[in-house]
Amino acid sequence: MIDNTTYKKLFIIILLFFSLYIAYQSVIIARANAWYFNARNTVDYMTKNSLERLKLTQARTAINKAIYLQPIHPHYLHMSAFISVLEYEYDAVHSIDNNEESFQIIEAKKALNLSLAHRKSWSKTWVLLAQVVSIEQGASKQVYSLLKNAKLAGPYDFDVHLAVLHISLNNWENLSPNFRHFYVQELINAANQDFYFHKVFDMAEEIGMLSTLCLSLQFGKEFDKVKQTSSYKYMCVDKRLSS
Repeated sequence: MIDNTTYKKLFIIILLFFSLYIAYQSVIIARANAWYFNARNTVDYMTKNSLERLKLTQARTAINKAIYLQPIHPHYLHMSAFISVLEYEYDAVHSIDNNEESFQIIEAKKALNLSLAHRKSWSKTWVLLAQVVSIEQGASKQVYSLLKNAKLAGPYDFDVHLAVLHISLNNWENLSPNFRHFYVQELINAANQDFYFHKVFDMAEEIGMLSTLCLSLQFGKEFDKVKQTSSYKYMCVDKRLSS
């Protein structure tokens, strides 16, 4: 029969092992988080400056170490996918034909789908997956469905509005009626957040669709507030007069 002293010793041993396990897991989480922010800071630097192969390699190494420590963390998987997209864009800009492009897209989709399997509520992951799939499919039914999921997860997220507008304008000649309706609705939603609308102008100018965007803003009272902004005057009036 086990006496009280033995029970106490057994309890202390169990408590010790439990404390060691908690401490070990805390160290793992802290190390993974440090590698994640290492990757994130490197990515932030590139998005504000320019893509560099060395920086991309550093970001890839850091996020891979974070995922090794926490393989199903949704944030880490999302960042890994975003780095894959940056690698794809870098190779496209530098005309690197090494059969890595398709691999990067495959890896991005794999990471995003795994991220969504563990967290479906973050709209930015749905947005990034829609953008990745649109690289191959354009404004397809699957892309439309993914953007609708993003809309459900973040109905007021400006990144969702921006993604719908970007993909729509980038595939303007091939939009389905449903996608065109989606474009109009998200243009109205973006106009309701007119403080951020300069991002829409910048995006449209970057992809060579500024004139289409400016034309879209001519129809509907919903855009009156946007048309009073300095961004609209510069992008849709001054640029047209100077061209």
